[in-house]
Amino acid sequence: MIRNRFPSDSLGMASKFAFLSPDNLPGAKEARAYGLEEIEALGNWYEGRLDAAKLVEEWKHKVVVRLVAEAQRQKKSTRHILGARRYYKALKDFIKETAPEVWKLVQIMLVLQPASAEVERGFSAMNNIKSDDRTRLALSTLDALMRVDLCGPEIELQGQSSSMPPYGPFEFQILPAAISRWGEKLRYPGRSSHARRPNRVKHVSEAVEAADEQAVRVSRPVAA
Repeated sequence: MIRNRFPSDSLGMASKFAFLSPDNLPGAKEARAYGLEEIEALGNWYEGRLDAAKLVEEWKHKVVVRLVAEAQRQKKSTRHILGARRYYKALKDFIKETAPEVWKLVQIMLVLQPASAEVERGFSAMNNIKSDDRTRLALSTLDALMRVDLCGPEIELQGQSSSMPPYGPFEFQILPAAISRWGEKLRYPGRSSHARRPNRVKHVSEAVEAADEQAVRVSRPVAA
């Protein structure tokens, strides 16, 4: 479907944005020469919207070293690199101020959706939230919960170790406390009085009497 809507050269050009992915950034030694071919090609492709010469200059002398350093810092501190959206959100002010042409290219990259992974994550989150036991969730509530799950900050508590899973503190500390508090305020249905219900006793006694009368009729001998 995508190939029918876009020419082949545009699909090839979209793949050149891969060099901006935080996971593809090289080490510090290869930083200076990294991405020059792709940045030149993209600058020429978006001619009229981007200044190609200025774009290359900003990338080579102002941006690429900082991007690589930030990626290395995240690897050391959190053992993984943030996704592209969060990664560039953290560097937004720096890139926007020192390299406006590069920031325009980053914005173009962030709005591209060459794959359906983003959509699939949304469906996965929806299925996890709106389970068989929560089928009556209002649309507004489901939307809010999905936004928290997909776009919200990571849950971190004081004293959380690096070996603990991201939602470990929530599952082991916050959730049990919330369930306990909910149980304290839960109202269980019950009878206001444990006295015998007269209506029910009356119906039962009438049924017993009717059954006795029927048994007596059956036991009487039939007249000849």
